[in-house]
Amino acid sequence: MKLLLKAAFACCLLSGATAVAQTAKITLPNSTQKATIEASPVTPQNLQSALVVANEFLADVSAGVPTPDKALLYKPLRSTARLKEWEAALSQLYKTAGARGAAHFNQALQTNELPGGLKGDFTMVVLITKFEKAVLAETITLILEDGEYRIVGYAYQAAE
Repeated sequence: MKLLLKAAFACCLLSGATAVAQTAKITLPNSTQKATIEASPVTPQNLQSALVVANEFLADVSAGVPTPDKALLYKPLRSTARLKEWEAALSQLYKTAGARGAAHFNQALQTNELPGGLKGDFTMVVLITKFEKAVLAETITLILEDGEYRIVGYAYQAAE
């Protein structure tokens, strides 16, 4: 996972992402409704911070942990009911795709609003991951909360 962090950071540096980034309308890669949002490239510093948390979360996913560490989650998602939702979603992933294998950084985007009106400082990290039974595009959505990145969403779909 640390290699993933280094590769993504290097990719961001090579792509020339800066704090003054152009905003573009993009379609979320894992959106069932093909929602379009305003997004821009992530600064190298923000990407590095977001990937630290994403890597911790993905280490749990790779190990088959049924629910993510509460400390990694956005505060409103830490309730027992929400953890049961996480457990059901991850259980379905393991059943459908099998064990998680190697992942490759695809892209990272920054936005201030998600579909449904949720506002905040969001970073979305998209990975292409080889699972035992499928190759999936995974999107980890993080929010900056009290100066720390926290997981607010995880989605996956067949990679194109």
